Amino acid sequence: MSSARLQQKEQPSESVQCLVSAKLDSSTIRVQGKEYKRQAEKLKGKVEIMIKYDVTKPLDQSELIDNLQRFGLAYHFEPEIRNTYCTIYTIIIVHSECVSIYLLCHAHVVKV
Repeated sequence: MSSARLQQKEQPSESVQCLVSAKLDSSTIRVQGKEYKRQAEKLKGKVEIMIKYDVTKPLDQSELIDNLQRFGLAYHFEPEIRNTYCTIYTIIIVHSECVSIYLLCHAHVVKV
Protein backbone atom coordinates (compact mmCIF):
# COMPACT_ATOMS: atom_id res chain seq x y z
CA MET A 1 0.00 0.00 0.00
CA SER A 2 1.11 3.47 -0.70
CA SER A 3 1.75 5.82 2.17
CA ALA A 4 -1.13 8.07 1.07
CA ARG A 5 -3.55 5.16 1.15
CA LEU A 6 -2.20 3.98 4.51
CA GLN A 7 -2.69 7.45 5.99
CA GLN A 8 -6.27 7.52 4.65
CA LYS A 9 -7.07 4.19 6.32
CA GLU A 10 -5.57 5.32 9.63
CA GLN A 11 -7.59 8.53 9.67
CA PRO A 12 -11.30 8.09 10.37
CA SER A 13 -13.61 9.23 7.61
CA GLU A 14 -15.54 12.47 7.97
CA SER A 15 -18.78 10.62 8.66
CA VAL A 16 -17.13 8.67 11.50
CA GLN A 17 -15.72 11.90 12.90
CA CYS A 18 -19.20 13.43 12.72
CA LEU A 19 -20.68 10.45 14.57
CA VAL A 20 -18.02 10.63 17.27
CA SER A 21 -18.56 14.37 17.54
CA ALA A 22 -22.35 13.89 17.69
CA LYS A 23 -21.96 11.24 20.38
CA LEU A 24 -19.80 13.57 22.44
CA ASP A 25 -22.25 16.41 21.88
CA SER A 26 -25.20 14.24 22.92
CA SER A 27 -23.34 13.21 26.11
CA THR A 28 -22.68 16.85 26.86
CA ILE A 29 -26.32 17.67 26.15
CA ARG A 30 -27.41 14.82 28.44
CA VAL A 31 -25.21 16.14 31.25
CA GLN A 32 -26.45 19.68 30.69
CA GLY A 33 -30.02 18.38 30.47
CA LYS A 34 -29.66 16.62 33.82
CA GLU A 35 -28.30 19.81 35.37
CA TYR A 36 -31.17 21.85 33.94
CA LYS A 37 -33.68 19.31 35.23
CA ARG A 38 -32.09 19.45 38.68
CA GLN A 39 -32.25 23.25 38.67
CA ALA A 40 -35.86 23.18 37.45
CA GLU A 41 -36.87 20.78 40.24
CA LYS A 42 -35.13 22.99 42.79
CA LEU A 43 -36.99 26.07 41.52
CA LYS A 44 -40.30 24.20 41.48
CA GLY A 45 -39.71 23.31 45.13
CA LYS A 46 -39.10 26.96 45.98
CA VAL A 47 -42.31 28.03 44.21
CA GLU A 48 -44.27 25.31 46.03
CA ILE A 49 -42.99 26.69 49.34
CA MET A 50 -43.97 30.20 48.24
CA ILE A 51 -47.49 29.07 47.36
CA LYS A 52 -47.97 27.01 50.52
CA TYR A 53 -46.23 29.06 53.21
CA ASP A 54 -44.55 32.31 52.17
CA VAL A 55 -47.35 34.15 50.39
CA THR A 56 -50.21 34.31 52.88
CA LYS A 57 -52.41 37.25 51.85
CA PRO A 58 -55.19 36.25 49.45
CA LEU A 59 -54.43 39.10 47.04
CA ASP A 60 -50.72 38.21 46.94
CA GLN A 61 -51.62 34.54 46.44
CA SER A 62 -53.91 35.44 43.54
CA GLU A 63 -51.20 37.58 41.94
CA LEU A 64 -48.63 34.78 42.28
CA ILE A 65 -51.03 32.29 40.68
CA ASP A 66 -51.84 34.79 37.94
CA ASN A 67 -48.13 35.20 37.18
CA LEU A 68 -47.61 31.44 37.06
CA GLN A 69 -50.52 31.14 34.63
CA ARG A 70 -49.22 33.96 32.43
CA PHE A 71 -45.78 32.34 32.23
CA GLY A 72 -47.35 28.98 31.38
CA LEU A 73 -46.07 27.32 34.55
CA ALA A 74 -49.31 26.80 36.48
CA TYR A 75 -49.67 23.17 35.35
CA HIS A 76 -46.66 22.30 37.52
CA PHE A 77 -48.52 23.50 40.62
CA GLU A 78 -52.15 22.49 40.05
CA PRO A 79 -52.70 20.85 43.48
CA GLU A 80 -51.15 23.81 45.31
CA ILE A 81 -53.18 26.30 43.27
CA ARG A 82 -56.39 24.35 43.87
CA ASN A 83 -55.72 24.28 47.62
CA THR A 84 -54.94 28.00 47.64
CA TYR A 85 -58.17 28.86 45.83
CA CYS A 86 -60.13 26.62 48.22
CA THR A 87 -58.56 28.44 51.16
CA ILE A 88 -59.33 31.86 49.68
CA TYR A 89 -62.90 30.77 48.95
CA THR A 90 -63.32 29.49 52.51
CA ILE A 91 -61.99 32.76 53.93
CA ILE A 92 -64.45 34.74 51.80
CA ILE A 93 -67.40 32.51 52.75
CA VAL A 94 -66.56 32.54 56.46
CA HIS A 95 -66.06 36.30 56.41
CA SER A 96 -69.34 36.93 54.58
CA GLU A 97 -71.19 34.59 56.96
CA CYS A 98 -69.71 36.41 59.94
CA VAL A 99 -70.80 39.73 58.48
CA SER A 100 -74.28 38.33 57.82
CA ILE A 101 -74.56 36.98 61.36
CA TYR A 102 -73.32 40.28 62.76
CA LEU A 103 -75.88 42.20 60.73
CA LEU A 104 -78.67 39.81 61.76
CA CYS A 105 -77.72 40.10 65.44
CA HIS A 106 -77.66 43.87 65.30
CA ALA A 107 -80.61 44.28 62.97
CA HIS A 108 -83.06 44.74 65.87
CA VAL A 109 -81.01 47.66 67.16
CA VAL A 110 -81.28 49.41 63.79
CA LYS A 111 -85.07 48.86 63.55
CA VAL A 112 -85.78 50.32 66.99
